[in-house]
Amino acid sequence: MSDAEIKLDQKHAIALWLQGRDVWNKWVAENPKADIDFMRVDFAQYRGDGKCPQGMKDHEWPFEEFHFPDGYVNFSNAEFDGGRVSFDSANFGKGDVSFSDASFGKGDVDFRGAIFGKGRVFCGKACLGCGKYDFSFVEFGGRAFFNALQNADQTNQFSFKNASFDGGLVFSSEKPFGCVPDLRETKYNHQIVLDKLECKPRRTFKSDKFFGLY
Repeated sequence: MSDAEIKLDQKHAIALWLQGRDVWNKWVAENPKADIDFMRVDFAQYRGDGKCPQGMKDHEWPFEEFHFPDGYVNFSNAEFDGGRVSFDSANFGKGDVSFSDASFGKGDVDFRGAIFGKGRVFCGKACLGCGKYDFSFVEFGGRAFFNALQNADQTNQFSFKNASFDGGLVFSSEKPFGCVPDLRETKYNHQIVLDKLECKPRRTFKSDKFFGLY
């Protein structure tokens, strides 16, 4: 079977993930075009009590510095509830990536410095929580769809500061954001769509006036 035909279903993807970052990244290097399927996985059940990936610390949980192959990476409908979520410095390869309808719960969510290749990034209808969402310094090589975000009125902070969008950005929410998203120093090579974005901050930060939406 060629690596283009390899697909890790939920069971095998979880089993590989639990072996830790080094084992995971080695497998991806050996299978660079594979598909990864975490659809509907409840990651909360693997948090704490020795269940998290080998060698990983709590602040790195669950995918900090993980690499992904160039195939389709599917986190749609996945649940991350229960605490902090980190994809800090993750490398998502060249394929499409989906976090559509994913639920992130109450903890902070960190994608800082992550790299997405030329594929599209789908985060439509993702359910946000009351934490801080950090997409600063992220490289989006293809179009990024953060449309119809759910529960945005509960979100404390949302940052795209210094992020780059080579394929454009669609950004909207079903309810007004509970904060002013930070779009300072972002870089765009294509159109951005913010026409359905509304903000009603629950509290005011001193830096809000610099975010470009007041």
